[in-house]
Amino acid sequence: MPFDEYIKAKSDENWECAKILGQEPNKHFNAATSRMYYSIFLLVKVVMLLNSENPALPAVTKMTKVDKDRVHKRAADYLISINCELGRCYQKLISLRVKADMTPRR
Repeated sequence: MPFDEYIKAKSDENWECAKILGQEPNKHFNAATSRMYYSIFLLVKVVMLLNSENPALPAVTKMTKVDKDRVHKRAADYLISINCELGRCYQKLISLRVKADMTPRR
């Protein structure tokens, strides 16, 4: 399986988990939010990997298989470069994911 298809399959798996977890929204909101974010992030990563094959595209649109530093910020910057509103929505999703993953439950 090509690398981009592998990542797409991981995205699909995360999306399915988000749907299942979301069936009981008050019970598994944090887990559903995290899985939804990672599903979308992986789709953006696939596009950025494909963009890396086109030398005419600007650096903000690209990511390589070996990139590990600041990949989530780079994905957000890419979406902002496409459409500011889309970028803002993605940044809100990042904030929800950080809250879901990092904020202690009360």
